[in-house]
Amino acid sequence: MPPLLLLEEFRQGFWPPPWDNPMGEAVLTTLAELHATAVALPPLAAVHPRVAQGWHEVAADPQPCLSLGLASSAWLDRSLPALVASTELVILAGAFLTHSTRGGSAMGCAGA
Repeated sequence: MPPLLLLEEFRQGFWPPPWDNPMGEAVLTTLAELHATAVALPPLAAVHPRVAQGWHEVAADPQPCLSLGLASSAWLDRSLPALVASTELVILAGAFLTHSTRGGSAMGCAGA
């Protein structure tokens, strides 16, 4: 499957913090609805078998990552052990639409 790029226009959105109770409740309700949604999709690991191997691949050959200019060699040397170890915590099994989220990725919409 070729890579897919989705673009969306977010000028009307805002990214908390600050969080307020109604916004927090709306996010929790939406996540509960998403988590309860059954989907007929193949498992991610079946479609992208190397999905959790990215940091292992960077550790084996860091030059392509470093050539992007987003991190220094010193930073990568310090950070790679933790990044590689974190891949062992990834759970790709399950039939849920969502598996994890974080507050920094939530956007609010005025009037929503």
